[in-house]
Amino acid sequence: MSALSRQLADLSLCETADLIKTGEVTVAETLQAAFDSIDRRDPVHRAFVWQDARPRWARASNSIVNAKRGQATGSLHGIPMAHKDMYYRTGRVSGCGSRVRRNEPATTTADALTRLDAAGAIEVGGLAMVEFAMGPHGFNANLPRALNPWGHDRVPCGSSSGSGVAVASRMVYAALGSDTGGSIRCPAAANGIVGCLPTNGLVSRRGAMAMSWTLDCVGPLTRTVRDAARVLHAIADKPAAGYEGDIAQSIKGLRIGVPQNYFSEGLDPQSSRSSRRVSMSFAPLARWSCR
Repeated sequence: MSALSRQLADLSLCETADLIKTGEVTVAETLQAAFDSIDRRDPVHRAFVWQDARPRWARASNSIVNAKRGQATGSLHGIPMAHKDMYYRTGRVSGCGSRVRRNEPATTTADALTRLDAAGAIEVGGLAMVEFAMGPHGFNANLPRALNPWGHDRVPCGSSSGSGVAVASRMVYAALGSDTGGSIRCPAAANGIVGCLPTNGLVSRRGAMAMSWTLDCVGPLTRTVRDAARVLHAIADKPAAGYEGDIAQSIKGLRIGVPQNYFSEGLDPQSSRSSRRVSMSFAPLARWSCR
């Protein structure tokens, strides 16, 4: 990887988007940094189940042309992202972690992908997941095993295992996961990144593989809380104003409930202290429909 690619790959989504917006870096440079990182790191961590360079460069070329013509660009303009392989795009196969889906191209495009397209994000691939999202461990016998970048002896957690690994290992700036019983939150925790579980109904599930109509939620895995706010604003059906701005507000007067039984019984003291610190750092997210 070049020095520029390394520098860009280590920035947050918002930092990179802001640099693109001011013209300090180009979309092409940002994409090349992501490609270099994927080429170098995915053979080690194995988060991707498919990639296709041609659509990536086509989208990038369109983004560059639009920016030069002075057309309005979205909040995620030029940002490389990849997603759990369960978000449908017309004409493309999304395997959902299963061999039985490998010959079934989609007839619709997920609402979340349509909104990310409109915001200027560039989809660069599909990411590993537990078969049909049924499992918290992150393992899938149908795919190469996605590996936690902090230690290959540690589980990546699931079912959004590839999303957690790809973001944590700096291959993409953000990824969509899905959460029915913890499949955004668990990979985020295991891989040391941010996972946002939106309030049910805030983000459309249309065009995403269904597991439980009453519990499924679509949400992002990102490197920072601010990144999560920006992506959530892009994919929400009716986003509230100020997602990013609210992060800087004081949490004075905000009440946080901490269970005193079951959750803490037998919990390692260090884990207990860490969970309380995380709860406080995430408290501002409660203002914009994360729970």
